[in-house]
Amino acid sequence: MTVTATDARHSPATQGWSVLLPPGWTSLPTAPDAAPAAIRRLLDRTFEGRARDELVQVRVELDRLLREQCAKAAELGATHLHTLTEPVGGVPVSASLVGVPVTVTTDDEMLDALTVVLGGAAGVVDAGETRLGDHFALRRVRRTPAELGGPRDAPTPMATHVDYVVALPDESALILSFTTTTEPVHEELIVLFEAIASTLTLA
Repeated sequence: MTVTATDARHSPATQGWSVLLPPGWTSLPTAPDAAPAAIRRLLDRTFEGRARDELVQVRVELDRLLREQCAKAAELGATHLHTLTEPVGGVPVSASLVGVPVTVTTDDEMLDALTVVLGGAAGVVDAGETRLGDHFALRRVRRTPAELGGPRDAPTPMATHVDYVVALPDESALILSFTTTTEPVHEELIVLFEAIASTLTLA
């Protein structure tokens, strides 16, 4: 999985930033009055020409999951959910990105904002400083039980989160948060997330 200028496209400019997304990714608005219609159009394209009766349960579950993800992203302050919607090698792969600008005036407010968007420190397996292009950033990788909803008796998969806090010129920050619940390729997806993040541009 690689990201290059020839096979990637820019995400919509959302709140002053954009990244290059590989083929198969879709950007969905998170606003409650826009998300359902956008999800419906995506599912119509995805399942076009395929036997409806055979895939109805898959479509219902995907619709539920995307609505939950959009709602959660909206609560965090993200205007778009960027998500991998095309299978990789014929296999469905979970991968998503939300970006949330954080404008605060004190260190305590910044810490509170980071906790709201990124969650606590549970499951942190790596953390440190990095650069995304010309921009300084803090990076951490977490492994936690996934919160997917669905049947209570269903097994709980692990979620891998790769989070970046990017320093902005006005002393605010941009939080980029990638997530996958596809356990067999989570290490490969960490590499993909890092490649996407490295294409960050600020308006």
